[in-house]
Amino acid sequence: MQPIVDGLESEYNTEIEFRFIDANSATGNPIYKSFQLRGHPSYVMLNPNGETVWTGLGVQTQAQMQTQFEAALAPP
Repeated sequence: MQPIVDGLESEYNTEIEFRFIDANSATGNPIYKSFQLRGHPSYVMLNPNGETVWTGLGVQTQAQMQTQFEAALAPP
């Protein structure tokens, strides 16, 4: 998954802030739990107001993730 996410981060880095959280770390585990994530890998997309607009669980294709990014970036 890392190569896909890295490629998308390069493409969308001026529009989307990417954060990588280790669910097994002391700082990452509370974040993981706060979103009630149930597996690895997990993805959470927040809008500028901090509201969850998409959650993905498991392996995602580049096309699946790109579709979610484009939907989140589309004007209302």
